[in-house]
Amino acid sequence: MNGLIKIREVIQAAIFIEENGFEFYKSIEKIIDNKNVKDVFSFLAGEENRHILAFKNIYEEMEDQEDTTIDDEDSSNYIKALADKNVFIKKNTTSELVKNIKTPFDAINLALNFERDSILFFNEIKSFVSHDNQNLIDKLIKEEHDHIVKLHKLEDQLKD
Repeated sequence: MNGLIKIREVIQAAIFIEENGFEFYKSIEKIIDNKNVKDVFSFLAGEENRHILAFKNIYEEMEDQEDTTIDDEDSSNYIKALADKNVFIKKNTTSELVKNIKTPFDAINLALNFERDSILFFNEIKSFVSHDNQNLIDKLIKEEHDHIVKLHKLEDQLKD
């Protein structure tokens, strides 16, 4: 895993993760019968769509700049590792993951893992973008925190 990563590649990875998260949430809406679960996952799909647009805006802003690399190899390798371990970084994983979901709890647990992984990844990448975009990423991280709370509340409701 040696080598430095370009900052735009990191932003592209964030876009890809969010796109797969969106696909996952939309797919769950189709297979789960519980209205509360459908509503929460529909809301989360909308949130992921907004995050996609936010990261695309960051990427577009960076197009006018030189495509610099993260010049610290340890940081570069760490970010690559975080991206590689994200449940939604690989192509065609959404349909495979959805096939394995048998209960709403399975879907919630996978969503919780996704949200936690996203927070870790976003925290690491924010130092490589402009100050204004750091504030935007902080806002997205806060929203990911809110998603975790929402998913835990849903899980508690289903247990009752």
